[in-house]
Amino acid sequence: MKLNKNININNKYSIMIILMLTPIIDIIYTVNYHIINFKVPIHLVLRMIILLYILFNIRYKNHIKYLLILSMILVCGFIYPKIMGYPFSFIDNLSYSMKIVNMIASGMYFFEVLKNKVVDEDYFIKCINLSTIIIGASIVFSNIFNIGLKTYLDKPISGYKGFFVIHNSITAVLLIVIPINFLYFLKKKNKYIFILLLLNIVAVMQIGTKSGMIGAAFEIIVSLMYFIFYYGVPYNIKNLNKRVIKILLIILILFFIASVSFVNNFINKQKENFKHTGYSNFISYILSNRDLQIKYINEEIKNNLNHNPKYFFGMGVKYANKVVNEGKKEFEIIEMDFEGIKIYSGYLAFIVISIFLLDTIINILISIKKGKKITNKVFVLLAIFMGLVHAAFGGHVLYEGITGTYLGAVIGLSRFYSDDASKIKILSKFIGSN
Repeated sequence: MKLNKNININNKYSIMIILMLTPIIDIIYTVNYHIINFKVPIHLVLRMIILLYILFNIRYKNHIKYLLILSMILVCGFIYPKIMGYPFSFIDNLSYSMKIVNMIASGMYFFEVLKNKVVDEDYFIKCINLSTIIIGASIVFSNIFNIGLKTYLDKPISGYKGFFVIHNSITAVLLIVIPINFLYFLKKKNKYIFILLLLNIVAVMQIGTKSGMIGAAFEIIVSLMYFIFYYGVPYNIKNLNKRVIKILLIILILFFIASVSFVNNFINKQKENFKHTGYSNFISYILSNRDLQIKYINEEIKNNLNHNPKYFFGMGVKYANKVVNEGKKEFEIIEMDFEGIKIYSGYLAFIVISIFLLDTIINILISIKKGKKITNKVFVLLAIFMGLVHAAFGGHVLYEGITGTYLGAVIGLSRFYSDDASKIKILSKFIGSN
């Protein structure tokens, strides 16, 4: 279904405003709740306004149909725990459900504005990049001037997360946007974009999480390898700007020189942290004991429930969080997002959400084979891959406000790039673009 041209749903500045406000809203939350102790939920009001704006401006019938189905399943997640007598919080479930819907609706909305040429792809990529200045600068300058929040207070490893409370979510955001920074630099070959790329790489490393360090290194290596193998063959070398080649080679050399001492220091700190915290095994250490969350839930279901709520509409947010918090006081939510969706909302919600994500990934892979805008598609696919891997093992992506919006942005870009594959898509018959 085509967009109704009689309804002027957007202008290009609304996209910029949404993306620029996304990190600012998290900073407002941090300042209000953790610095000046002014506990008025301004951030929630702003996020709700943005989400409502996005929802009211989605026009494709298949998108609306999908969102209605998902919303009905999530609403059942409000009713079912109450019927079963589980501990229940309307606000907790509402916040969780809004974040899930925000991630998917953002992907659909950004696709529609690109598809209908409200903005072009260059402007959209520019908006993503400009909004990340706020994130990178907050983290880097918090370290330089010793302001903002530290990543860890009770561990022998250090790190700064700027004016963001949840370091895992801001790590995931940076891992999602760094490939887009790299793509924008390759497109524009601008020194200021190069500085932004470095700023965000430094920022994610300064946060100090295992996922951030490993993820950033992986992204740099993959990006440089792609550049060398795709552009480095003789018949394509003429298409390159010599200045870009020199800059990237300098990055590669400096990265390996700097990484020798940096990585060695990081490994030593991780070894010390491993001994300090007493993890039972290496897998638990890599997952920061998140595997225990699933263990606690499964034990609760086996010992205290007469059926598995995952086969219905889930345990609800409050009950599940209560179980993991009683198991280990540091746990506040289920941080492995895909497992969390099964537990909070049940297998049906997990399947419906997975259909949308699989549809996105399958299409971009199919579209890459067609040979058009391969570089754009590869870097967008890398961004989505990093976001979903972090969602699976580190969490704070699929039902986190800031991360969901940025993941939605790259999903929208991916679906725009892969729209030429829509006629051979299977899943798109249900949630297609047309």
